[in-house]
Amino acid sequence: MNSDPVVRFIEDRMASSGLTDPVGVTSVVLPGGARLSGFTVRPHQAEAVWRYWRALRPATGWTPVVTTWTGHEKLGDLLRVEGIGSEAAPGPAGTGARVAATVRRIIEAVVAGTPEHDREEEREVTDPQRLVHHLRGPWGEVLPGDPLAFTRRWSGRLTLLLAETEGGYQLPLFVPGLLHNTNSAASPTAVDLSPRDHHAFLRHWYDRYGAEVFFINGTEVQLLVDRPPVDPLPAARLAVEHYAYADELMDVVELGDRQVRSDVWSFWWD
Repeated sequence: MNSDPVVRFIEDRMASSGLTDPVGVTSVVLPGGARLSGFTVRPHQAEAVWRYWRALRPATGWTPVVTTWTGHEKLGDLLRVEGIGSEAAPGPAGTGARVAATVRRIIEAVVAGTPEHDREEEREVTDPQRLVHHLRGPWGEVLPGDPLAFTRRWSGRLTLLLAETEGGYQLPLFVPGLLHNTNSAASPTAVDLSPRDHHAFLRHWYDRYGAEVFFINGTEVQLLVDRPPVDPLPAARLAVEHYAYADELMDVVELGDRQVRSDVWSFWWD
């Protein structure tokens, strides 16, 4: 029997849940004093296990996230990332302003990098007030997404991490090794996002739309969303934010018609 009471608690909760038997439960206390734990799950069980631990967050203070880091050794490598857990997360004040400034900077770079004969069209679809006229609807309803779009690709086991944070939006600061993306060097933006940039976008979307971090895999992020926009102008504004955040996504009109109105948002970077 493991002597760590946290490990025993995780094992006992999973045994009583009837969902899965956790394999390789690991738990460490980070330099800042917070705890990070993890165990492996099968891909088809990932969403149910994530939702189980999310429901327990008010009692445990742990935020769940699914990742592809598997096995004690690889999880140990992740936990040894220099500076892990040491950067304090900013409060909610200012995150919206940081997102707006970052979006503006990236969109300006996109427009400047667009061939001159296409530049006016690019300006039009990256201006929410003009983009809204390109969106089709129908409006007023949430589009169902596929929460297992990323996780079902994995034939082996995934890892469910439990991070002692107030929300998944803190994970880019709490565990920097989970997300190490860069926007494509071939892209006209070629703008790298810092951990604080990621935190700002994720916190902003959590506060406004109830978007929770479900899956992170280095260069991929998936959010499960409680309150996506279902009206044209809010959808247009959010589509431009998504377009700026991850430049490998579909074009901005498709984002406004599809992803931002869905209860699952997916992002990836080359």
